Amino acid sequence: MTQFVVFLQERNCRFCERFQEFDFIIVGAGPSAIGLLTSLLENRDRDVFPSIAIVERGPQTIASSVDRGPSKTQHLSRWFEAAHDRSSSYVQVVQSAINTQDNKYRRLDIPIGRGIGGGSNINAGLCVAPPPGDFQNWSEPYRTGLPDILEHLQERLCANHCLWNSANGKEITNTRDLDDHAVPCLGKVNPHNSQIGRVNYYNALLEPILQESSVRAKNWATQVHWFCHHEAQRLILLGERVTGIEVCNTAAGSYYILSARNEVIICAGALETPALLLASGVGPDDAATSKNSNHRIHGVGKRLRDHVILPRVLLGPPPSLHARSINGIHGMTSFEVPGYSDRFLLMTATTVPEIALHFFGRIIEPYWRLVSSRLLPCWLNNQGWPVLEGFLKFAVMYTPVYWFLQYGVTTMNLAYLNPHSTGSLRLVPKHSFTADDNTTGRRRDFDLQLDLKYLRDPKDIQSFWRGWVASPIVSNNSSWWEVYPGIIFRFLYRRFGSAKFEKSVPSWFDLFSRDTCLPFYHWCGTCAIKTTNDDDDDSDDWVVDADLKVRSLRCLRICDASIFPNNLSVPPALACVSIGYLLGKMLCKDSATKKVI
Repeated sequence: MTQFVVFLQERNCRFCERFQEFDFIIVGAGPSAIGLLTSLLENRDRDVFPSIAIVERGPQTIASSVDRGPSKTQHLSRWFEAAHDRSSSYVQVVQSAINTQDNKYRRLDIPIGRGIGGGSNINAGLCVAPPPGDFQNWSEPYRTGLPDILEHLQERLCANHCLWNSANGKEITNTRDLDDHAVPCLGKVNPHNSQIGRVNYYNALLEPILQESSVRAKNWATQVHWFCHHEAQRLILLGERVTGIEVCNTAAGSYYILSARNEVIICAGALETPALLLASGVGPDDAATSKNSNHRIHGVGKRLRDHVILPRVLLGPPPSLHARSINGIHGMTSFEVPGYSDRFLLMTATTVPEIALHFFGRIIEPYWRLVSSRLLPCWLNNQGWPVLEGFLKFAVMYTPVYWFLQYGVTTMNLAYLNPHSTGSLRLVPKHSFTADDNTTGRRRDFDLQLDLKYLRDPKDIQSFWRGWVASPIVSNNSSWWEVYPGIIFRFLYRRFGSAKFEKSVPSWFDLFSRDTCLPFYHWCGTCAIKTTNDDDDDSDDWVVDADLKVRSLRCLRICDASIFPNNLSVPPALACVSIGYLLGKMLCKDSATKKVI
């Protein structure tokens, strides 16, 4: 420990109040971390549990929200409102250039799950297993191991009575009931009112294991330490070895050093994981946030991928209006365009007013700012949009417009699942911080900036048009009844055109897709794993190897959606759990760590 303290003093690191030492340090308590902990409990061959520090910037909300919790997160049917509410989700505001034809910028409110359970505390609870084809280019053991783990996890959820079919509101008691029409999601019956409430992955997977054995629960309580309301600031590196992390107690404003005897495992998500690496001086040459580090890994923050959404509104009630849905999602239809490799997901939801308000606000905001910047003073321009946004919310949610959107129209969100375009992220120093040769930055010293590059590749526009035309249900309706984008968009933009999608794309659709495409918040790929293609091409874009170890560094692994080398064809939450579960099995078999596992 003395050598460690001398190293910190030599690097002129800012003072931290105390040191604490653990066998493992896990950064983040989301689905992948829960999968890792579940695997360690299930697969270790003895009751002794290693000492683990889990750093989570959110609250310790491990109690089931069926019994208590914020009202917006308690009801799955209000997931969209919860995900975009600052009081119940960790929201960051970034500037992102999306349109390639001009310099318009959009403000994106990014929901990032906080608290134990991560994103499963605020999302729709969808629990869908990716098909085996999604892992075709992955290396072993993932290509053959993940499908079996996904099936095992769904069986555990069924046994714990936490898996339900959102399409009809019925419990899924056996994985054989998971057909193409099922919309599996997390949920649990409230014993007080018999209603189905939200549960996160901690409640659904980890908590039942602890309840099965009092010995495990006792060892768990003594060996696992939760650092909630703590934010990871930077990695502590001694040469090529990661020896620990610096954390900040956000409530007290104090800093600590957590030292790892074995490894640090980052499970912070596709945005915060690369942000932590970049703040620690680990990243490409053009993202040197700390000039005193020689750990340059080109792929950190690159390959940012997401599912891209376009809304489509038709006159008429939703086809599943009278079906009981747990989370407001009545159906998900995956399809491919014949003769092409394009994959799409069509979702029908009854949370229409909330979604419509969000989409409409994000669409008109850049135009409002463009017009108001020329007509209004600067201070009024900055305050004008929140006022207009509040007025729109009142006009939609508290007038007959709400009833019309709920029962008079069919809204379907078409998601393009495998776009060619990839973006990137980087850290921008705040005004109060300037990196020099002797200062190691902290995560709080930087702002996160995304370059999404949605639909930048011309192939994506053509692919989206093919999916737009081939969409099930929607493609069978008359275009006369298509309110948006059909009638409204063409009237406002005066863009008309007709062409067969095999040959070209109508000009109105090109403009519509670039102006209105929105993120699905299923980001991945920013610390991509080495794939079979990387082996062939000797690519330098990969960040972690088959053991999830970061290249050129020791004692550091990454386990979350940031390692995905490609988009999945379903929401990625359950896949993140499976990645963590597989890592837990690997740790139990690893000869270097078996003595403490």
